[in-house]
Amino acid sequence: MANPSNCPLATNVYPRDAPIPPGEAWYYELDGRTHGPISWTDLEELLNRSGETALEVRVRKGEDGPWTQFRAPPAAIGSVGAKGSNWESPAWSGEASRPRQSQSPTPRSDVRGLLRSHWDIGVAIVVWILLNVSYLAWPQSHSSERRYLQSLRAIEDEVRDLRSKPTSDAEWHELAKRARATLDPMVSDLKKSASSSEPVKQQLLWAARDLVPRTIGPRTKERDETERRLKEYLDGAERELGP
Repeated sequence: MANPSNCPLATNVYPRDAPIPPGEAWYYELDGRTHGPISWTDLEELLNRSGETALEVRVRKGEDGPWTQFRAPPAAIGSVGAKGSNWESPAWSGEASRPRQSQSPTPRSDVRGLLRSHWDIGVAIVVWILLNVSYLAWPQSHSSERRYLQSLRAIEDEVRDLRSKPTSDAEWHELAKRARATLDPMVSDLKKSASSSEPVKQQLLWAARDLVPRTIGPRTKERDETERRLKEYLDGAERELGP
């Protein structure tokens, strides 16, 4: 046991003259003598400066509070639970006498709780994302055929527009030249796979190769018949492609 005469606990420095808030008066016991009242701040400062002497000190809150050691010896730390002691660490900070606050959930537990409570929304979002990714990644059905049909319709409309007004041979020649630049690669591509098993491609091939070039020019009886057949092929291809 430390010599009381060499220990600051044996002096009369404490308690200080500062007023102690109601309900915050503490007492400590050393060598069978009770000292206090003293505030917890002053008590902690005093005992933490007393070195090993703090191992021998018992403290209590209020005049009728239970006595308990301020600091447990190192050898007792692992067995304090079996002895029913209130101490959880070698240097007790007085938290045992104060109500414990519930620990705030960690960010990870917050995320897990949010996912559990909004599971249906999360699933819907994931499904929506997958559908959009699949739509963008998967080639659109008949995308080339739809583009070809649009180009043929555009030439058809331009022919009608020129026929609705006085048009020179040079203007018809210019349209035929631009149409040929559009039709040649289209015909070359459609020839690779157009067949009776691919009716859309077959009708577009006939329209681009055999009919559209023959409609370019002033209106005649022969061109009227060609335009009628062209309309049948383009309308048929459009129906096959769907909306």
